[in-house]
Amino acid sequence: MAKTWLLRALEVDRTAPGLSLLGTAHYRLGERDAAKEAYRAAIALDGSYEEAYFNLGVLEQKEGNDAEAEKLFRRAIQLDPGRVGSHARLGVLLHKRGRELEAESEFRLSIETDPSDYFSHLYLANTLGVQGREAEAEQQYRTAISLRPGEEPAIKLFANYLESISRTKEAAELRSQLSPNGKS
Repeated sequence: MAKTWLLRALEVDRTAPGLSLLGTAHYRLGERDAAKEAYRAAIALDGSYEEAYFNLGVLEQKEGNDAEAEKLFRRAIQLDPGRVGSHARLGVLLHKRGRELEAESEFRLSIETDPSDYFSHLYLANTLGVQGREAEAEQQYRTAISLRPGEEPAIKLFANYLESISRTKEAAELRSQLSPNGKS
């Protein structure tokens, strides 16, 4: 239904935001190719419409087209440096590709823009841990947990991290915060 109304609206006033919304409707209906086409049309209509670059980047990333996703996220950041999601997504992509220092930079930019971004704190913690920067990693895990107290993924990730650096007693104490069914 939403797609139908968007198509009608675009017949009257074809705009980049409208095309981007259409892309999102297609995506939610499982129509990835149509979603990409709508995002590309939005970019063709308005090359400065950052949201279309971001959304297309997310699709490319989900399909494993990391190089293309990286270009799209970088363009989105160039157009709107304050968009947390673009920095965070680029950070995840760079981390996945083993480019830890670049990933760290993107997560820090994301956190600078929104200090309450739970996921960026978690990913930054993981990135710092991979680099062997234990105290900084621990601080980021603790910050993430403070942002969402009792959040199972953060507790489990932090416990796993502590275990990986031979702090098994602390890991067990942390896991004890989880209820028997896995939730705290």
